[in-house]
Amino acid sequence: YSYSFSTGTKEYGKVNRQMFYIVEDHLTHPDIGDYTSYGIGMGNQVVHDISTDRSFVEALVQRFIREALEPEHLYEAVEDAITFESILSVQ
Repeated sequence: YSYSFSTGTKEYGKVNRQMFYIVEDHLTHPDIGDYTSYGIGMGNQVVHDISTDRSFVEALVQRFIREALEPEHLYEAVEDAITFESILSVQ
């Protein structure tokens, strides 16, 4: 499992002076090969490899801005969103 990433330059909005941004990761996994995945950064907090669907990650960022998410809750909020999305896809 190799890993490299580049920080996106598009800034999405601020919450309490912390800027949200999209992180683009270029990954290689032994079972699926090379792929591009997207993560979310906010201040010095970054969650990598959230989804290969950039629009899903952008929608998360917009929701987090609306909800004024604090940086220390970023990981848990992403985890909750992924869990919720996987439940919906099963139904």
